[in-house]
Amino acid sequence: MVLKEVVGVSIVNRDSLVLGLPKPFLQETLQTLVDWGQRGYIAIRDLRSMAGRLSWVAGVLPRSRWTVTVVYAVMKAAEMEKMESEKGDRRAPKNMVAVKRFELARKWLVAFLQEALAKPMRTYSLNVSSRPSVSITTDASPEALGGYLVINGKLISAFSSKVTVEDSELLNFEKGSSSSQGIVESLALLVALRAWKGKFPPGVLELNSTTALALSRRLSAATPGLNFLGAEIGIVLEELQVEKLRGVHIPGVANDMADWLSRPEKWLSPRPPALKDVKILSTERRSVDFYVLPSPRSSPTLWGQMEEAPLHNAWEALR
Repeated sequence: MVLKEVVGVSIVNRDSLVLGLPKPFLQETLQTLVDWGQRGYIAIRDLRSMAGRLSWVAGVLPRSRWTVTVVYAVMKAAEMEKMESEKGDRRAPKNMVAVKRFELARKWLVAFLQEALAKPMRTYSLNVSSRPSVSITTDASPEALGGYLVINGKLISAFSSKVTVEDSELLNFEKGSSSSQGIVESLALLVALRAWKGKFPPGVLELNSTTALALSRRLSAATPGLNFLGAEIGIVLEELQVEKLRGVHIPGVANDMADWLSRPEKWLSPRPPALKDVKILSTERRSVDFYVLPSPRSSPTLWGQMEEAPLHNAWEALR
């Protein structure tokens, strides 16, 4: 496989570069992964071929690189088991590997590539100074989520949303407990991205570094809820064509806005001055249809463990 046969690159002008993968290549990769979902086992050689394909995908769409790690780990383990049959599953067909061993990566890739196919070729601005400045700040308490969107220094929108019993059941956390803080902060970011779809252009997105971007650096996604939300955020970032997330320091005064939006006990008090004339969205309650992937409630083993590779790689790939 030659690079120019897989990756499309063209220079539009001195400030713009078009980079992407051919649509037939992505469609074939996606269809293979969909078909595997109906099978118990696949040939190791087919998994090896898919690992090569995914390496090309990750080169252009780096948010998918964690799945390459998983697929190569599964392939390596299967090949070792083939050579040392006493360490393998004697019930498994010869030269085959169980699809369930990389089911999380497969399901995520199906959803991710469906979004990637909507625009397989991307235009990237090489002139950083010409890019719009887009910043999302979110916060969360055990009772509610909140956040606001700023574009080129102007406050565009804000939202608030109560944390519901349905949230806690779907994401498998204890409602109202301080132990849920990582999950509700991550949920706040996902809600913000979905609420403001279409309101900001593709490119670099700045985030308050105390929210979910920081989680990707300091947590090992120890719970099914965090694993799940990391995977969901990766898919929505692809849908919104966000090239990169960048953590920024938010001054205390600005943090007061997100703090007010995410704490119901403050909603009866006067708004922070910057929010005075801003319409605050009250986001919809989140049922199972809000999410793309099977939830921790419906598929607890999918998000709670992985045989070959750590789940938090999905979080690390968000950066």
